[in-house]
Amino acid sequence: MFLIKFLLATIAFLGDSNLWLGREDCSNEAAWSYWMADAARRVSRGDSTELQTRSFARSGATLTNTIATPADTTLYSQLLDDANTLYNQALRLNGAVERGEMGSPDIIMVYGGTNDAWFADRRPGLFDSIPDSRLAQITPETSPAEASTLRESLILLLRLLRNQNPESRIILVGPPLTIKAPDQRIHGVTDIMEEISRKENLQMIRLDSPDIIDPELEAKQSTLTIDGVHTSPLGAQRIGYYIYNEIAPISRCSSEADEAGLRIPHNHPHITL
Repeated sequence: MFLIKFLLATIAFLGDSNLWLGREDCSNEAAWSYWMADAARRVSRGDSTELQTRSFARSGATLTNTIATPADTTLYSQLLDDANTLYNQALRLNGAVERGEMGSPDIIMVYGGTNDAWFADRRPGLFDSIPDSRLAQITPETSPAEASTLRESLILLLRLLRNQNPESRIILVGPPLTIKAPDQRIHGVTDIMEEISRKENLQMIRLDSPDIIDPELEAKQSTLTIDGVHTSPLGAQRIGYYIYNEIAPISRCSSEADEAGLRIPHNHPHITL
């Protein structure tokens, strides 16, 4: 039943350059959003014509706000900036729903963390601990400048999305390992994402394993990335198929997945094509 619903879904993507590369319509194979949709279509043997995807991602975006982050849907930036956060992507998504450009998505994929870890000095509240009493005070009306740690930023982002899209399934996706940030910093960001996902009762998909992208191998020869950070089509395919199998687990053991070449053992990104 879930597989059928997934094939008829509207999926919105929030994230950084590894989704922005796919363009707004997710039509570029350099982004994992393209391959996640491709997986659904292959499992359905091309019958998922109702599957709709739209990306609100921006290159350079972070999950973490700063004390100078405004609520601004007009600024367009492809670089790290106080305003270039997923909070403002959520505002754009909510605005598109309010204007009737699209209905509330069935699935909202919230992906990020690479730029937070890479440019940790530009996000000084990244790893700050926040008491639960403070997190409980955050509402969709809270200013992003008042939620300038990763924990606060995630809570605000998720509550903003849920307020406008109460029926949407929200899924957090953490960053893969990269040559631009120490593994432990990527793990730290992902741990906080997982912590918040548990608090908010959401699914969280971790990508911080060398089985998915191994920065040591990428530093020697770029294969799954073009520069150790941004995915090549092959790397995007690996991530997209892996994520699809995590959010549509019925396909993992199904004959349809086997025939489509998408059967991926649990928690292992190997792809058979």
